[in-house]
Amino acid sequence: MNKRRPIFNPKRARAKTQPDIVVVEKQLQIMPPAPHLCQVCAVAHEPDEAHNPQSFYYQYTFAMQYKRSVTWADAIAHCSEQKQELWIQFLTKLGIDIHSPDIMGGIESKEEMNRRLYGSNSMG
Repeated sequence: MNKRRPIFNPKRARAKTQPDIVVVEKQLQIMPPAPHLCQVCAVAHEPDEAHNPQSFYYQYTFAMQYKRSVTWADAIAHCSEQKQELWIQFLTKLGIDIHSPDIMGGIESKEEMNRRLYGSNSMG
């Protein structure tokens, strides 16, 4: 029996959410996100959730518009005060300054993130 591949493959779909980059007359332009993605950060999330400041699309378009790097404060600015407070508490626990362009707060691994969240004895 011939096995058919599924029409929707989440692993493949994820790769296709990255923005297309086009060079036009020696000027870099970025194509808009697919209609089902957030039009600000090009990531699938609910409208009341934070934008993803790790998104290349968000970083690039934000820098072009505001001439500075995106911060977590920018990514959560449209959220309710309650959601902003939850994000601030979580990011503060990780040692991340929401106003810094260092959106990772110096975290370079999952293990480092777990150490910051759960203490030095965590097993991640």
